[in-house]
Amino acid sequence: MSKAYVELQIKENKVVVFSKTYCPYCKKAKETLSSTGLKDYTLIELDQRDDGDEIQDILKGITGARSVGVI
Repeated sequence: MSKAYVELQIKENKVVVFSKTYCPYCKKAKETLSSTGLKDYTLIELDQRDDGDEIQDILKGITGARSVGVI
């Protein structure tokens, strides 16, 4: 289900942020988006999801990196 979920989020939203609540790079990315006035984006906090690790693996297949703060 997670792969379909990730693909659906990317397809249906203009901006999707895959984040972890404690990640300083994620925090900076969210602050940057907020400072531009962008409010209409989807935020997915991976550390608050049971399938967060699986989603990170899926993102690695898409982006080539398993790191978070991916926009």
